[in-house]
Parts: sequence; structure tokens; C-alpha cells
Amino acid sequence: MPKKAKKPAPETTSRSTTLVNRLKPKQTPEAAHAELVVAGLAINAVTALQFSKPFGNVDLTECLKALVDAAERVNRGDLGDAEALLMAQAVTLNAMFTQLANQSTESQCVDQLDRYMRLALKAQGQCRATLETLAAIKNPPTLFARQANIAQGPQQVNSVLSASVHAST
Repeated sequence: MPKKAKKPAPETTSRSTTLVNRLKPKQTPEAAHAELVVAGLAINAVTALQFSKPFGNVDLTECLKALVDAAERVNRGDLGDAEALLMAQAVTLNAMFTQLANQSTESQCVDQLDRYMRLALKAQGQCRATLETLAAIKNPPTLFARQANIAQGPQQVNSVLSASVHAST
């Protein structure tokens, strides 16, 4: 009975903090670098990695690709990622509110109690604002026009501001 060949071990991808940018045809490296800076996505990918240390080393190029993909989905009108993100933030802010409010009740010092309550109420306010934003995305407000100018042909509007000057005698 023939032996099956062993599958090669999958290659491990490097977790690089160096951004690999593919040049477009006839694009200089300097132009590609400037385009990354101006678009703003690359610097946000770098910042996201800096604040995502609990995930370990994440490849910067792959992070930028994921960010570009997310931006393209938004451009197509798919706001699913944004809605999920806002909901996750609202839940996190509510957890912060609860923790800070509970810590305030255990405070022995008035200054600590005040500080915890202020922070708790800030988290609560941000949670409310986040949920309002989510609601506005899901149910955009309806705007009603108060005035409509409809003409069957050429329309001319003559607006003259008249001011009367009173001379005191």
C-alpha cells in the first residue's frame, strides 16, 4: 500500500510592523508613500495596532488591507461593520459606567466619590450618544420641505430690501 505524502506545514506569516505598499504602474515610491499619508488609512492602521497590544503582533500590511476593505464596504453603502462597532462601543461604555458607579459607592473620600461619579456619568453620556448615532444610522430622520417654488416656465424673483431713513428734526 503506497504511503501518502505528508502535506507541507503551512507557512507562518511574519508579523511585520513594516508596511508593504505596492506601486501602481508608473508610480514612484515617493508618490505611493505620499498617497498613503494623504489617504489617512495607513496612519489609522498604525494607531489601531498601537492600541491593540492585547492581540499580540499584528501584521501592519494585513491590517491596512482589512481597513481598506472596510472603507470600501462603507463606500458601497454597507454599514454593517460600523453598526456592529457602535453597538460594541455602547456595551463597553455601559460597562465602564457600571464599574465606575459601583466604585463611587465604595469610596470613603468625597473627592474620590465625586471623581468616580463624574467619570461614570461621562461614560453614560457617551453611551447614550453612541446609541443615538446608531439609531440615526438605522433610521435616518425624515426631512420635510417647508417651501417649494414650482414654475411652469422661466421664473424671476425680484427681492428688494427697502429701508426707510427717519431724520430727526
